[in-house]
Amino acid sequence: MRNITVKVHPSKANLKKKDQLAWKIAEISSDKAKLNKDAIEMVINRIIDNASVAIASYNRKPVVSARQMALAHPRKNGANVFGLNPKVKVDCEWAAWANGTAVRELDYHDTFLAADYSHPGDNIPAILAVAQQKGCNGLDLIRGIITGYEVQVNLVKGICLHEHKIDHIAHLGPSVAAGLGSLLKLNTETIYQSVQQALHTTISTRQSRKGEISSWKAFAPAHASKLAIEAVDRCMRGEGAPSPIYEGEDSVIAYVLSGPGKKYIVPLPKVNEPKKAILETYTKEHSAEYQSQALIDLARSLNKKINFTYTNQLIIGKTGLEFTYEDILTGEFGNNLREVDARGRTLDEKISSEPKVGNNLYTSLDLKSHQAAHKAFNNRKGAVVAIDIKDGSIVTLFSSPTFPTNQLANGILQKDFDELLLSEEKPFFNRALKGRYPPASSIKPAIAMYGIEEGLIDWDFSIFDEGFFTLPEDGRIYRDWKEGGHGDTNLFKAITQSSNTYFFDLAYRSDINQLNKHLSSLGFGDKACIDCFEEDQVFVPEPSWKMNKHNFGWFKGDTVNVGVGQGYINATPIQLAYYSAFLA
Repeated sequence: MRNITVKVHPSKANLKKKDQLAWKIAEISSDKAKLNKDAIEMVINRIIDNASVAIASYNRKPVVSARQMALAHPRKNGANVFGLNPKVKVDCEWAAWANGTAVRELDYHDTFLAADYSHPGDNIPAILAVAQQKGCNGLDLIRGIITGYEVQVNLVKGICLHEHKIDHIAHLGPSVAAGLGSLLKLNTETIYQSVQQALHTTISTRQSRKGEISSWKAFAPAHASKLAIEAVDRCMRGEGAPSPIYEGEDSVIAYVLSGPGKKYIVPLPKVNEPKKAILETYTKEHSAEYQSQALIDLARSLNKKINFTYTNQLIIGKTGLEFTYEDILTGEFGNNLREVDARGRTLDEKISSEPKVGNNLYTSLDLKSHQAAHKAFNNRKGAVVAIDIKDGSIVTLFSSPTFPTNQLANGILQKDFDELLLSEEKPFFNRALKGRYPPASSIKPAIAMYGIEEGLIDWDFSIFDEGFFTLPEDGRIYRDWKEGGHGDTNLFKAITQSSNTYFFDLAYRSDINQLNKHLSSLGFGDKACIDCFEEDQVFVPEPSWKMNKHNFGWFKGDTVNVGVGQGYINATPIQLAYYSAFLA
């Protein structure tokens, strides 16, 4: 895969075709990439899924309307409409219209969520309809659908439409055009023009939840697919499209999306690289919006966990150790088998299974150290983590301010709970496990170990610390905490006196990728506790992360900051505790 930077270019820059996103989409749509076996199987699954959800919505009003409109455009060697006699054929763009509406109506088809949300299964009706009308073989159909999925999924990863109230069909139009290009084996130029024309005609505002939602919700993807078919038809006849459609100074990014100052990063496979994005999409088990789907999935998950182990009034672990060790702490009910007569009187009773008491759990936590931490913090924000260096067990895990656990377990008034929940002090936020803080000077021993391992320094290596480090590239000054510096400074002095300048110099001479591997080996960027609930593993910053997050490359100054635990690097208290225990 490769990351394509997409931004607005002024007309005078005369952006070359090969540097435009639409051209790069066209290149992968016209390449000779081998088809991935798993992707092929998934296409077959999704064709079946689409047909199934279309039939399920057969009698819904929008679907009936779309079908009636399609039947007004019969064609002898056209395409089929879901649910009708196969002998009934219509123009392919109208088959895409009818079938696309049927697929979308119940919201059952597949989904992909990233920078935006989408239903890539919307690609299938249009590509299938054109394949039927043109008499394409099954392999070409699969190739076209794989391309359609690849383009839409990757556009959704890189370009958010939702934040600008633009309907996600603006990604569907180009993806259908690209898929049709693969299906029909069109040349790169024709697909390039088709993708641009499809985007130009499918940009529209989404239906707002603040207004009335109409049945257009079901028609919109089908409309985009129909427009994409027509765009390809025009471009196959030699017509062109507005260009560059994404990067032009009066184009989509400039005036519809985030504007000239925005850079988007769109991932795409390399030319002739197998396309596998369809494997990242997933089907929906229920006809529900995304928020509702999450609740349904949670309920199903809890149902599998609860089974018949729990009854009303029985306590279940929801967070912390109680959640992690729920299966161990919870016992099992016994079962009595009773034989009764027609009046409910017991005739015989047998015990089929004895009840079992749950196991006790003994922690390594020390009560006195927690009491001391609680007293010292006096509800100020912070955290304490203490590790037994003999066996790595956690002795203290304290987050402040805290909340009354017994009151929550035994029952709490709603107003008191709301007060805790809405408090600016965030007592439910476990700072020991989730708080992200710069490791600061605590990271210096790790940087020193890296320098020794890589042969950049030894214990005798010294510099003259005059209180600052100057970045050779641009003369930027990085100052030590001690004005005037530490003078002649070797490694021992640099650690014991915490010389920033020494570690600025060492970090500058370090390779950030190798340094990241070293820090990862010491637990940075990884979960430190195997049975802590919802620990945040944070991450070790690297060049690719910065490019994706900030649209900027990695500078030497970034590495210099890492050398003293500042800049983009963060760690949780529990990570730093285990790191310190390792050093000890």
